[in-house]
Amino acid sequence: MKVLLDRNGDATLPTGYQLLQTEIDFLRYVGVDASQALLVRGDVLCEWAERFCRARAIPFQNLRSPLQELMAACSGLNRQQAEEIYRLLSRAIEEFSSPIAVQDILGKLYPQRMWRDAPSWEHGATWLSWLTTEAFPDAVEPFLASATDQWRLQSSGQEALLYTVFDKDGATQLLLQWLGVIESKARFDGPFPVAIPSTITERLRSDWKKEIVSTSGEGIRHLLARRMPGQLKSLAAAIAADYFKKHPATFTSLHLREMLPYLDAKQQNELRSLVIPDLPGDMPTTPGDVLNWYRYRYLPYRMWQEKHGQEEALEVVGIAAQQFIRWYLDEYPKGLLGGQLKPHLSFDYSMRLANSGERFATLVVVLDGLQVNDGEYVLQRLKSGTERLTVAQEILAFTALPTVTEFCKDALLKGIAPVHAPDHQPLGKVLAESRSPIDILQTASPGQLYLWRVQEPDSTYHSRNGHQMLKQDIQSRLDGITQKIVDVVNGVNADVPLRIIVTTDHGRLLAESQRSLPVPPEMKAHGRAAWGISNRTFPASGYLIEDDIVFLHKDRFGLPSDAAVAVTEDMFLTNDDRRGKELYPHGGLYPEEVIVPWWVFLRDVGDPELIIHLSGRGRAGASETAELRVQSLSEIEVKIVTFHLSFFGGRRIETSQNLVCPVLYASQFPVEIDRWPTKQELQEIFCEVEVQLAGGRRIDFAVTVTLESEEMYTRDQSLLEGLDI
Repeated sequence: MKVLLDRNGDATLPTGYQLLQTEIDFLRYVGVDASQALLVRGDVLCEWAERFCRARAIPFQNLRSPLQELMAACSGLNRQQAEEIYRLLSRAIEEFSSPIAVQDILGKLYPQRMWRDAPSWEHGATWLSWLTTEAFPDAVEPFLASATDQWRLQSSGQEALLYTVFDKDGATQLLLQWLGVIESKARFDGPFPVAIPSTITERLRSDWKKEIVSTSGEGIRHLLARRMPGQLKSLAAAIAADYFKKHPATFTSLHLREMLPYLDAKQQNELRSLVIPDLPGDMPTTPGDVLNWYRYRYLPYRMWQEKHGQEEALEVVGIAAQQFIRWYLDEYPKGLLGGQLKPHLSFDYSMRLANSGERFATLVVVLDGLQVNDGEYVLQRLKSGTERLTVAQEILAFTALPTVTEFCKDALLKGIAPVHAPDHQPLGKVLAESRSPIDILQTASPGQLYLWRVQEPDSTYHSRNGHQMLKQDIQSRLDGITQKIVDVVNGVNADVPLRIIVTTDHGRLLAESQRSLPVPPEMKAHGRAAWGISNRTFPASGYLIEDDIVFLHKDRFGLPSDAAVAVTEDMFLTNDDRRGKELYPHGGLYPEEVIVPWWVFLRDVGDPELIIHLSGRGRAGASETAELRVQSLSEIEVKIVTFHLSFFGGRRIETSQNLVCPVLYASQFPVEIDRWPTKQELQEIFCEVEVQLAGGRRIDFAVTVTLESEEMYTRDQSLLEGLDI
């Protein structure tokens, strides 16, 4: 006979046992059948049954009380809550050993490895995300509170903040602070490390829609200025884009410029059609300024003109393009000899890349004929395609002349002007397009350089040039290339320090071009360029413009032979004199053919390493200038966008900045302080800057301060000091 005593009345009735709840039931069954299995329930009855069993030498066993064990495991649990947890667990509670642990109960109710993992920023992010998405009864909260108490005690740093809440509302507020949606004095370690919960994005979608509507669209500027991850800025930009499409009268070129980095190609094209971009204006004359003029003035206007513009807009583009052509014809030969253009040439970039890659194994993805706006599409897709890549540099470069593969690609792969390229070997190992680089990169070492030549998008531009779906075809090819790059990022061993460069050999004209230019005798043509024997006598400049063609002297322009290049939007006849037209050809001197993207990505890197110091000496109350010195010790290019300075007494200085800090370089910038602090104000001083990475992410950095103040008088100086009275 087996007798179980359930004193608390809450044990589960085992299979095959007879439940006894009165003395009569007990006497009816005890001693009748030796194989009988009995469960006695109730404290009074169990006390009586125990004395009976002892007197008759009948074996018995006291059962565990699940409710008491649950309340013992979690001190804040009352009996009613324990009963609800018991109902949720059902027979699963029998699997727990005694004493029951809080993590055992939570793990059984909500299977997650989170309950067993050690606290960290990633663990805390997972915890907060779970709280905002999981629906749980009130009875579970005491267990969640107990879990957070344990995690908080185990935390070794600032991440303890993440374990101060155990309810949905509290978790939501912490997440919104971490994501930069709402202001907070709390310091969070880096970007949000897990996927943003859908509950958060749906809440923000609703809130931001109201904000954008109530501000007639102006709210998007304030949203994009917040220190939020790119995913949320893309969400805000998409909401604003939907609004502006319905209310185009409120849309401006400023909105477009600020929203573009966070929109996909379809959204960008839709919004570009709503507003006429600012005119390109006069082109500057220094290479860096020319690149900025191209990206932010010429290219937006050119893209709008190509899609929507009339003759007047085409004339504006033509004037701007001719300014560029004349400038480049003068500067390119000087650049080959070490002039101001040299460090901005794409083949000079690749040469320097080969000589400075000791920290990384570098894969250069050379996409054939990638126009800058196509490159920006690739950039955007890579940002959204993987969290493991950090945009270290997002810059533009000038390519070789003429802008055709025969000259530009060899120069890029070998890091030297086209005339010398045939005599040199590639800077690194050249990989075939038909094979993924993953296998060969598995054993790559820092300092090794790999060049992956990809024939797209040039191949599609040529093979499907007359098709109405050309642009969609190009985007499809670019999507495929982007996915291959993401596969490399995820497929190569994590211990390989990987750097990826995305660039191209040449750009292409943003127009439909007519084949109308005759091929010069003794030359062969391709698109908007031809090369061979020119039979011209050249001036000292090395170029000669005849009608719509400029002839380039081979020695002056670093070419194996003379060349002829279109200076209008027209192109050469084919070599067998066929006419016709072609979309987006290349070979010419228009800015979009010459200026190419150079995107630099680093895999699995942390924040940039910066040492920032503010110093200066000035007269209290006067307008003075301090010096901000920034040492960039990493490969990530940053831009200081805001400057914060606060003094004892509460006075604050906050200014917007646009200070570019090159990689591995010490920079100095003047900082204007309209009212220099007093000595008393300098007793307590705090300074920080907000920097923006090339990919758009923003981070705060503390600044060490050494400021000195000169004062006419100080408060502790007696006015009678020195007088003989």
